[in-house]
Amino acid sequence: ATEGSSQQLRHLVECGVLEALCEVLISTLDVKLALETIQVVLNSGAELVRWGQCTSNPYIEKVQSCGGSQSIEEFMLHRNRDIYTLAQEIMATCFQSDADDTSQPVV
Repeated sequence: ATEGSSQQLRHLVECGVLEALCEVLISTLDVKLALETIQVVLNSGAELVRWGQCTSNPYIEKVQSCGGSQSIEEFMLHRNRDIYTLAQEIMATCFQSDADDTSQPVV
C-alpha cells in the first residue's frame, strides 16, 4: 500500500516497515513500490512536523539507521528512469548531502 492515514503509517513504522522496506532496497532490483512507500511514509512524517506534532520528521532517522538513505542515493544512478526519478525526489525533499557525502535531514 502506498497510502494510509497518519495513524496507520505510524503503526506500520512502529512494526518495522521502514527497516523491511530499506532491506528490499538492498536485496532486490524491483524497488519502485518500496521507494513509493518510503516516500509516502517520509511525507507523512513531514506532515506531522507541519501540524506541530513533531519538531522534526520522526521517520528520517529510521531510514538512515537501516541504510535506506544510502540505498536511495545509489538508486539516483539507476538505469530505470522511474526509479532514479523517484530516488531523486525523495533525496531532494527529505535529505541533503553535506561535504562529507553523508545524508542529513532537510530542516
